[in-house]
Amino acid sequence: MTTDIDSSSEPFVAPKTFGASFREAREQAGFSIERAAMSTRISAGFIEALENHNFKILPGDIFGRGFVRNLCRAYGCDSKALVIAYDQAVAGQLIETNQEPVRDNKPKNFRLNEDRRPSFDSGNFQRSASKAWNFARPVAIAVPVLLGILWLSQTAYQSWKSSDKDEPIAETAAVAPAPVVTPVVETPAPVVAAPVVAEVPAVVRGAGIESLDLVVKSPVQVRIGRDKDKQVIETLQPNTYRFQFDEQLRLLVDDMSSVDLKFKGQLVPNKGVKGEKRYMTFAVSEGTLAKKNEKPKL
Repeated sequence: MTTDIDSSSEPFVAPKTFGASFREAREQAGFSIERAAMSTRISAGFIEALENHNFKILPGDIFGRGFVRNLCRAYGCDSKALVIAYDQAVAGQLIETNQEPVRDNKPKNFRLNEDRRPSFDSGNFQRSASKAWNFARPVAIAVPVLLGILWLSQTAYQSWKSSDKDEPIAETAAVAPAPVVTPVVETPAPVVAAPVVAEVPAVVRGAGIESLDLVVKSPVQVRIGRDKDKQVIETLQPNTYRFQFDEQLRLLVDDMSSVDLKFKGQLVPNKGVKGEKRYMTFAVSEGTLAKKNEKPKL
């Protein structure tokens, strides 16, 4: 039995891919890639990627579908079939990517022996070590040289600085004998007696049953208030002043270092600080007032 082959049947034609169909739609519309990019404002690189199935450079599947629809609208063709073809092409690329053979990531310096245990390849290791040493040798030589240069520079700089600070030392031919020290007899300084407050004042101010002696050593301004009298300001010259009063005496001295005070036969404590102002009140004792107010006996 023989089978006749129908030679009149049409030859088998493989179905067109998405990229080929998309390119054919553009060419039938009379668009170049540049014109399509200007009409849709889609990058010419993205249009070429769609036609060449280079989907990895696209921003994403959603953007790819939007690019296909906009370009089909510009070409004046139906976008539904091309969008379905685009999704199928993207899915096919994902399947092919997942079925890529797994590469052997074993290190080159190791190989399996008959017992399936790794053995060390000494020849390959020596070649790698030689390459590493050839690379590191200039560095290993340059580092000590640079350190030596830095050390020498620092030493020379320190020597130069120290030479500027050092003073020249004069050389002497002989050592001079030490001078003979003659003891000097010091005469004691004369002892100056301390000033004594005069018992009898030169100037008497007012009248009363109680008194205060004010010794003025240098001119000083004093505000004086005696009993119920109005206060007065005077500039007292060096002298001894005796103020007499019946109830109380008020003094405001501008400079305590210029005066000494003696009340009831005792010196008033005074630090004698230059420029120190002090306000003082001196009152008559109750016993003195009692004697004053005592009625005379008949």
